[in-house]
Amino acid sequence: MGEIVELAGASGEGLVGDKDTEASERDGLTLEDLILLDALPLRSTSSVEKLAVVAGLSQNSVKAGLGRLGLLGLAVSVSGGWKRSGKKG
Repeated sequence: MGEIVELAGASGEGLVGDKDTEASERDGLTLEDLILLDALPLRSTSSVEKLAVVAGLSQNSVKAGLGRLGLLGLAVSVSGGWKRSGKKG
């Protein structure tokens, strides 16, 4: 029995959450915002209408999501279109 206790270690030891990992910009984003962020092009820009089709979201959801992603610095509006910002997400 003592061997089993020794192999098991202390309660909670070695859990994934114990590692020192940096928080990602994506942490805390809603599922819709994650989908929208993945639909945003990196170099060229895209319209709200096209993003809605690509992401499978309503245009109102896309507009709201772009606002949130813009506030977080993950998306930028350029000449009426949208793309990902240079910030790592």
